[in-house]
Formats: sequence, C-alpha cells, structure tokens
Amino acid sequence: MRRSPRLRVPRAFRRTPFAASRLLARYLAHRVALPRALERGGLDELLAALDRRVGSAPAASAGTLTDVVRVGDALARRAPPIARLGDTCLYRALARYALAMELGLAPSFVIGLRPDAASRPSEDALGHAWIEIDGAPVPREAISSYVVSMRHTRQGGAIR
Repeated sequence: MRRSPRLRVPRAFRRTPFAASRLLARYLAHRVALPRALERGGLDELLAALDRRVGSAPAASAGTLTDVVRVGDALARRAPPIARLGDTCLYRALARYALAMELGLAPSFVIGLRPDAASRPSEDALGHAWIEIDGAPVPREAISSYVVSMRHTRQGGAIR
C-alpha cells in the first residue's frame, strides 16, 4: 500500500486557523474577481482602486501573507473557476497586491522584462509580474533574470 505524501500545514494555519482561512478566502475571491476588473478598467485604474483598500483586513505579517498565497495558489490551480480565468503571474500578483494592501503591508507591484525580450517577441515568459515587500518578492521567487519595467507603490504610483 502506497502512502500519500504528508501535507505540510503552513505556520499561519497552525497558529490561527480561522484567521488564516478567512485570508485564504479573501485571496481566492481576489483571484476570481480581479481578472474581470482588469479587463474593464486597465492596470493603472485597478491598482489605484486597490490602493484605497489599505488596512481593511486585520493586520498580519509578510510571513502570513506568504503562507496564505502558497496555499491559495495550490488550490487555485485545481479550481475550475480560477483555472478558466487563467493562472498567470499578472493575476496572481494583482491578488497578492490586493491582499497585502488590505493587511496594511505596503507592497510594491512590479512588472519586469527579460533583457532579450525584444529579440524573442513570440516566446512566452518574457515578462513577469510579482509583488515585493521591503524589497523582497513575496513569496520568494527567482526574479534576477528580469529588468524592472514598472513599479507601483501606494505612495508613489507607477514608476515606468
């Protein structure tokens, strides 16, 4: 008989399961709603709307955000409504930015391009979107191969 792999429960869900579950529900709701909002109004308008949500959820740490995002992304890959909308870095970064703003964490929304993007315009993954808190990507990921082409913060708006 084969044993299934042991599920590692993130720290935030062990410490405060109810609060972490509520944040998870908010994150998944953002993953569903934000792609449609982006289509309706464009990126600048959507980021400005998300900036107005600062501190609307109970405060949490960047570590809690990371735990919620990891569980949420794993669930989103298996959820038909979210999978149909697309599981792109842009949608993930928008949902992460929205939740981080609600938690009062002061994130930056970042879009980067590979330096050789102009010479390979038909290939996928030439650009990437992510969020940063205190200059570090959340969750931690390899971004060193991208040159930042846009950075949006609540205080400064978009810097291109």
